[in-house]
Amino acid sequence: MNYTTAPEDNDFRKAMHKSLKLQAISGIGYNTLAKIIIFILSTVSSVILARNLTAGDYGIIGFGMIFINFLMQFSDLGISSAVIQKHELNDDALYTGFTLKCILGVAAFSLAFFLSPLSRYFFDNPAISDVIKILSLNFILSSFAFIPTCLLTRNLDYKKMVIPQAVSSAMYHMLAILLAINGFKYWSIVIANICSVIVNIIALNTVRPTKIRFTIDQKVAVELLRFGGNLFLSGVVIFAIFNADNFIIGSVMGSAILGYYALAFNWGSIICTVVHDSVHSVLFPAFSKIQHDRDAIKKSYLRVLEYVSFVSVLVNSSLFIGSRDFLYYILGHGTDRWLPAIYAFQIMCVYGIIRSMTEPVGNVIMAAGKSSLLSRSTIIVGVIELSLLYPVLKYFNIEGVAVLVTVAYSFQYFIYYPFLKSDFNISLRQIFSSVMPSLLSVLFMVCAAVLYDYFISTTLITFILKMLMVGVVYVVSYGFITRWRMIKEIKEIMDMREVPKNQ
Repeated sequence: MNYTTAPEDNDFRKAMHKSLKLQAISGIGYNTLAKIIIFILSTVSSVILARNLTAGDYGIIGFGMIFINFLMQFSDLGISSAVIQKHELNDDALYTGFTLKCILGVAAFSLAFFLSPLSRYFFDNPAISDVIKILSLNFILSSFAFIPTCLLTRNLDYKKMVIPQAVSSAMYHMLAILLAINGFKYWSIVIANICSVIVNIIALNTVRPTKIRFTIDQKVAVELLRFGGNLFLSGVVIFAIFNADNFIIGSVMGSAILGYYALAFNWGSIICTVVHDSVHSVLFPAFSKIQHDRDAIKKSYLRVLEYVSFVSVLVNSSLFIGSRDFLYYILGHGTDRWLPAIYAFQIMCVYGIIRSMTEPVGNVIMAAGKSSLLSRSTIIVGVIELSLLYPVLKYFNIEGVAVLVTVAYSFQYFIYYPFLKSDFNISLRQIFSSVMPSLLSVLFMVCAAVLYDYFISTTLITFILKMLMVGVVYVVSYGFITRWRMIKEIKEIMDMREVPKNQ
């Protein structure tokens, strides 16, 4: 069976692009619906867990995830992305990818199980070894989600992926909350994680039933591994960038300090996770379908950058403005439990904005088949961060690490821009025009917050009202600056979706 659409034909290019645009927008819409549900559950869960777990609990989970995330790179080797990017996909290629995924999953599980005792030499809590062993089961389990996930993603059929994502997320957050309240401490997150993965696999194979078959086509395997190899190298370096800070902080400063940093990083980058899962996971397969139409990708990239900037700047600027009260009233439940993380948290809010604006480029690069560029850029960033991480932590604590991570990540755009300029003719002026409305709106947002604080004393209720107020000011300011262009475009998209029904 062939899992691909027919090649582009000049006579049908415009019609195909229109259809693909509607597919992508529909996919983003359904994906966003799922992520909104997940975001609400995650936010409520994070608040309740922060009130019931200690910094040490967060440190144990954070350190355990370092090992798991590292081996996660070896459990995939970019095979999933290679299958999704492949222009023509038949049964041999699909099941070769599945077989490779299973082999790698078993290998990663074995490594995690037998190497987990080594963690006690780096961390101040022996429980971390058992946490790693349990979490490593996901390497084997996730293999059975490979086929339905790849096929649904290639077809941009995100409507069918809403239920599995929502149900598994609900399982995770509800179970984690229930276990944490009943005193399971860090185990509440571990057990909830495993159960949610199992539920996700069952749900995916229900909405997209597939047969399990093991086969290896040597030629196809080499092709998949060649494409995925560059992504794997990039993934390993990205792992180092995202986890070296946790590893060194946990090893040098202990679990409590790591807990403060992990909380700051998780909340500062929460919008990046939401945007990546709801938007970027759709853009990669969509861009891959039009990988030879540079002009279409250029226009789509600039528009996505504008929308992503609107959302990320709104969320993270709100968190930055209300950081102290958020840590005190919301996460700390009226205590100063999490206030030691405030400066790292504020820096990570800035990091989240920069990262959100940078990540859309990755979809363009991967769709163009230049995964080696991702490897080169992440290696350069990794060298900068890893070489400075320990001395920065020693002299400037976790706040210095937060600054280093932010600055190092920002360097990626300087590496990506020549590619955007040469391959897609995207200028700095065009990029600046896409993000400028969001940056200007923040100025009005800050002014409103300062005036509010001047006249009204802070309580839990007034803090919530303040967040609502600054959000409204941002949206209204953005609307006037752009002449409500976003609303007009949404209306046009809705009209496009209605056309087939009226014909």
